[in-house]
Amino acid sequence: MNGSRRGAVVKLADPDEWSSRVAAVLEQVRPQLARTFRAYRIPPADSEDLVQDALLALVTGWAQIRDPAAWLVGTVRRRCRNYVRHHFARKAATANPALCLTAPR
Repeated sequence: MNGSRRGAVVKLADPDEWSSRVAAVLEQVRPQLARTFRAYRIPPADSEDLVQDALLALVTGWAQIRDPAAWLVGTVRRRCRNYVRHHFARKAATANPALCLTAPR
């Protein structure tokens, strides 16, 4: 890690700086995230949870992320795919327990 990158990380230790940077990234990608949630048919409450989880991961890994906006959109898309996959797996297991590998027979 070079010195200038390390300096940026130290500068972002200020909560107001973090808040404004994250808010700017979120505002930039908000339309893309809305389209993603509509495409995957994620309920509003669950979409908020997915965004919060992704934002926490963004802040945690900020120093290693080159393009925060692209990273956030990609991360939310992956989380949406996982949400849908798990949601339908639970639905299928509830509808037909014989399909679930962990269901007692």
